[in-house]
Amino acid sequence: MHAGFYLLLAASAAQYAARHGLTDRAPLVLGVAGVLALVYSAGMLFPLPRKAWVIALLVVWLPLVFLAPSFGWCAVPVLFAALGEFSARTAIVLAVALTASVILAGLLRATTIDPSLILAPVAVTVIATAAFVQLAKARDELAVSQREAGVLAERQRLARDIHDTIAQGLSSVNLLLQAADRDWERAPERSRSYVRQAAGAARDNLAEARRVVAGLTPAALTEQPLTEALRELCQSTGAEFSTHGTPVALSTKTSVELLRIAQSALANVAEHAQATRTVVTLTFEPARVRLEIADNGIGFDPSAPQPGPGRGYGLEAMRDRAALIGGTLTVRSGDSLSTLVMVEAPK
Repeated sequence: MHAGFYLLLAASAAQYAARHGLTDRAPLVLGVAGVLALVYSAGMLFPLPRKAWVIALLVVWLPLVFLAPSFGWCAVPVLFAALGEFSARTAIVLAVALTASVILAGLLRATTIDPSLILAPVAVTVIATAAFVQLAKARDELAVSQREAGVLAERQRLARDIHDTIAQGLSSVNLLLQAADRDWERAPERSRSYVRQAAGAARDNLAEARRVVAGLTPAALTEQPLTEALRELCQSTGAEFSTHGTPVALSTKTSVELLRIAQSALANVAEHAQATRTVVTLTFEPARVRLEIADNGIGFDPSAPQPGPGRGYGLEAMRDRAALIGGTLTVRSGDSLSTLVMVEAPK
């Protein structure tokens, strides 16, 4: 639109000079055209109040079009500027006024009445207004789509984080309390130990819930690297942990997503796998990092729908997390009654 304004302004000035030469009113006309160009440029280069800028354009353009009707073509970008800054009612009034000014200026300078002097400006105004309305509609629809996409992305983030932290934590609390209830009479000390563990898990998950809602980094990663956070996670879940390669500092986003994937995978092992051994391995390669969670449990078919409410969402969430860091997630299961979850992502 800016380029179009300057081209129309230059074309109008060239047309005027070609028809009237550089005598008589030419210096005045070209001088006012130069002022119009300066006012338009000021609105582009400086943070001027937009409505005041549009009014200044109109104040300079209006006498120019009566001095030289050929400058009426510059009304199109001026009209677009006005449509974007004023209410619909005010914009319509301005559009009518601009069109009437162009028609009147043309009729005053014409030697004969030509219908095109009336019909052409009206047609241009209608087309320009319709184009602006469609652009504004598309812009509003895009804004709505972006808001909806943002809401959906936030819902998916909360769903993944709740599944991988709070839901799994509550499952652990439930298992500990069931164990405490089972040993309440025959092993009261062990039962109290289970209750204390359940209380600790509940406190941790309450803190994690607050961090999830706030979108903060997991507590396990606030003061230590991913390797130590994974080591602590494995100690709390009874899994073995090892690293290979030279550890390097990963981005917070990559560390968070890999930790969440490990949490989700280990929770699945505890709830479904009936495994006696689980191994978590973090490997640092020259250009990527690889996380593997392997267990010797009963295995499952990764391609088959998982029964029960919420079943299978863990795998979907893990794939989403891997994609967020530009990585891939591979699940192998069923061979020798074991399962391997592997994530590969760039460093």
